[in-house]
Amino acid sequence: MEFLRWMGDSGIVQVRNVQAGTQPWTTNTWSRVNGQAAIHNHANNIRTIGMGELGVVMNGVPFRTRHNDYRLSQAHSNSTEFGATEPVEFPAVPPSVLAQPTIDGQIAEMREYFVAWKTQNPNHRDYKEYFQPVLTYMQGMWTIDEGTVDEPFFSDRHSIQAETWFKLQEDVMHSVWTGKKDIGENLAILPTMYYDVGDDGTPLLAQWNYNILTHKISSNNSVELSRFRLVKDLSPMMRSSKSEEDFIKTRSARFQLHPALPSESYDGVWREEGNTGYANYLESLMKEVPGLDNYQADILDSNFGSEPLKDVDGTTNLNAGYYHRYYSQSRDASGFTKTARGFADSNLFVAYNTQPNVAPIKVRKSRRGNSDLYEEVRVSYALPLEIVYMTPLLRWNPYNIEYHEDTDVPTIGNGTRRNGQNSTAKAYNGTSSKYYYRCPAKFFESVDENGDPADTAKDYVFVLDKDGEVRRTVASGTRIFLPNIPGLGNLRTRFPIFNVYQEGSGTYKELSALKDITLDAPQHIHLYDNVLGGFSASQFNGAEKFTFALRHSTRKPHTHEFLLSANQLRAMRAGAGHPGYVVQVQTTTMANHNHDLVVGLTTVLSSLLSGFYTGGKYIRIFECDRQNACQDGHAKDVDCLDCALGMLDP
Repeated sequence: MEFLRWMGDSGIVQVRNVQAGTQPWTTNTWSRVNGQAAIHNHANNIRTIGMGELGVVMNGVPFRTRHNDYRLSQAHSNSTEFGATEPVEFPAVPPSVLAQPTIDGQIAEMREYFVAWKTQNPNHRDYKEYFQPVLTYMQGMWTIDEGTVDEPFFSDRHSIQAETWFKLQEDVMHSVWTGKKDIGENLAILPTMYYDVGDDGTPLLAQWNYNILTHKISSNNSVELSRFRLVKDLSPMMRSSKSEEDFIKTRSARFQLHPALPSESYDGVWREEGNTGYANYLESLMKEVPGLDNYQADILDSNFGSEPLKDVDGTTNLNAGYYHRYYSQSRDASGFTKTARGFADSNLFVAYNTQPNVAPIKVRKSRRGNSDLYEEVRVSYALPLEIVYMTPLLRWNPYNIEYHEDTDVPTIGNGTRRNGQNSTAKAYNGTSSKYYYRCPAKFFESVDENGDPADTAKDYVFVLDKDGEVRRTVASGTRIFLPNIPGLGNLRTRFPIFNVYQEGSGTYKELSALKDITLDAPQHIHLYDNVLGGFSASQFNGAEKFTFALRHSTRKPHTHEFLLSANQLRAMRAGAGHPGYVVQVQTTTMANHNHDLVVGLTTVLSSLLSGFYTGGKYIRIFECDRQNACQDGHAKDVDCLDCALGMLDP
């Protein structure tokens, strides 16, 4: 397992391949032809979120899931029982919608809330209470092997088809040896390991297990739509033959959560997440998510006889019962006080628990006389999967259609089968958890967006309301994209944000850098040995160095210098404005010190750009020694000592 930890980060490795082609990129990776992580729609189910089989590595543990189809369920808010969950509460329907006297009035007013959400404009309608983001995450843990299979989590469509772990292993061996697929996709490859030896010398077995839960994100961490940045996964983009603008509108798009909103960045310039230290937005979301003790978790981590670990602020005791990556401790041998879980896994989220059916690991706590004293530690791991926006459509019931707990009731009437057709005898008689059709079909302009064979909802059905009137409806459950809303189009409500295992490998990091250099040459022109065609007709080949100087310190008069190449200056020019392009440089040493700077081109009108390197007027320091302002008293503006007007004009 340690080798697997070296080769990648915790994340998804693969989905089932159903493609063929002569080029490697034609077959599936973590994305299939129409959906990252095999996501799909079961909008006819009240709480089911479609997700197929996945190959995953979590803290070096490789496993393969069954077909997942998880539910909108969360860890229990009061019970600490292992596996205790409760339904996520749906957002309310806006009162201004319910106040409309007609169905058409409700439809028109509801559309205005979707306008406000799409444009992120609370002044149009105060939408935030009614469009609530939910974080979906996968948990992995070593459980004590008691022989029988514990279903990892409830799905109203799938479950592991084996009574014992041994039987499951037999079925899995048949599948992997022959390559034959379980038609129901209900097999999971879940490893077993020895974790200890009993007092009688008997080896103790632990069984890997996993589940998928959701967490309603707090109002303190409202996830704005501008947070989502497309990950340029080139193989599905190549398969789709779509531009980036069109690809982002498909199910195959994957996203990263922007660490800072444009309004929070320095002067409109955004830097890569890896340089933002421990103030990480995804980290702040995951720290709301409890481990296996659920929301009552309250556990300190004081292993190896140390004082309790601190949060990254260095003062607050870390509640290790919630998922986190980073923590503070006393200064280590390398001089750091903040560190991350794991050796090199940048996506390892860990939470402690007190569950007796989770396999413990013993750790030496102290020594008494000639004996070592041990304590047992139990942990689980988590992998963020996606952000799902719950909308008021989940509750909206303008036709006053009755809901039945019995999932088959809507399809049976007078001894005959109902199929949702347009007649009193054939229309569904109300709705249920698996026949959740309540939204007026005319709320949308057209039926569902490009579908998938795994989707289960019909385009529309007819349902009887409480008065026996036939109503034309569409499914009210969760979708990746909503059907076309007039004037708004197909709005996305599911955003895959999962990490990919391969992204943690050295090879992938080099390929990722090469991909960015190739796809966005103007931003990275400083890395090219020669000038790229079309960028400059000047006499400079790109490697020339120009000297910039800091303004004199207000504390003690002195200055520092640093160098920028012609290609770096061209890159700043090409990337002017948000997100911009910035360079990290180190100054010369003066007054017995130097500075680490992040410099870039300030956001100015394009008509002023021709002289940005003359006198250094528009080159700006965005960070000095990881601070927004230089603590040594240097101004943010810098001077160029050997630049000439227009020398790098394109």
